Amino acid sequence: MFHISLLLARVCVCLKRSAVLAGLLPVAASSALAADFSTLAFGSCNHGHLPQPMWSVIEQHQPDLFLWTGDVVYADTTDPVRMKAKYDQQLARTEYQRFKSVTDIDGVWDDHDFGINNGGASNPAKVEAQQLFLNFMDEPVDSPRRAQRGIYKAFTKGAADRSVKFFLLDTRYHRDSPGTGRADMLGKVQWRWLEEEIKQSTATVNIIVSGVSVMSPQFPFAEEWNDFKWSKKRLFKLIDKYDLPGVLFLTGDRHFSSHYEADVKGQVYHEFMSSGLTHYMNRVWVSRIFRFVYGDTNSYFNRNFSKLTFDWNADPLRLRFEVFDVENKQQVDKSLKLVGKRWADTGLE
Repeated sequence: MFHISLLLARVCVCLKRSAVLAGLLPVAASSALAADFSTLAFGSCNHGHLPQPMWSVIEQHQPDLFLWTGDVVYADTTDPVRMKAKYDQQLARTEYQRFKSVTDIDGVWDDHDFGINNGGASNPAKVEAQQLFLNFMDEPVDSPRRAQRGIYKAFTKGAADRSVKFFLLDTRYHRDSPGTGRADMLGKVQWRWLEEEIKQSTATVNIIVSGVSVMSPQFPFAEEWNDFKWSKKRLFKLIDKYDLPGVLFLTGDRHFSSHYEADVKGQVYHEFMSSGLTHYMNRVWVSRIFRFVYGDTNSYFNRNFSKLTFDWNADPLRLRFEVFDVENKQQVDKSLKLVGKRWADTGLE
């Protein structure tokens, strides 16, 4: 019943927009209908064969966009036929079909949908893997994303001072092996692309999306940008060079969701991680370590999805990060405000 009412509501919105364009509704009504981009849902780590109750939960929040933050499927193969079968399995899930029919979806991949656990540039099937991933995302056949090497992409939602720009990074296609002094995450072409997109951004909020954690300290047997210190340093140099405002990081990968903040040369940055759509961290000793680092109230270790909500009418702009469990109960709640060009806790100026 909810699904039908949601569809009817969206049809009504489309009809009203058509009436505005035809001059049948006043301008004041049209400005009200030109809704801000206000609600983003995101998640990662999704096995096609496991129960998938989260899609109906996410749908109830009616997000303006859902972003995959990696591990869309668990292919773990360099055989394109087997990889396609994994994507087809997910597309065949009725829960996902229903969600997909009423929600805009985009996102990035990580190692398991890229084809090799912890994999990088040496993956022999990365060309085929890219096209299969883009097929899954319904990327148009004439999209530049199809012709380039890697799935990176940038786009903007909203307008003027109520705009959000997304930078979807590919941290797999060109990725070096970690450990060397100049180990690279992105590759020369993607770095040039990223600098140009940052340089051109006029958005109030700029969200950088990565399959692996950007801000996390190094952990053994885990992956993060701190394994590629040269690349991480270069990323923050670009942010500083162009004084990019309202920077946030969205990530996945770790089978739990969290808010994490860290200082980079005197500036505090915030990362929101969402992981565990179908499975989650169940090793007690590992979760205890992560709880110690991320904090009990900032993290959740069970099946979940995450949501960002922007309050554009607040002065200054407010952002709310929430994590919801399979019963749609809120498990994490963190609010920030935009002070100048930087995010701060709501109790701080």
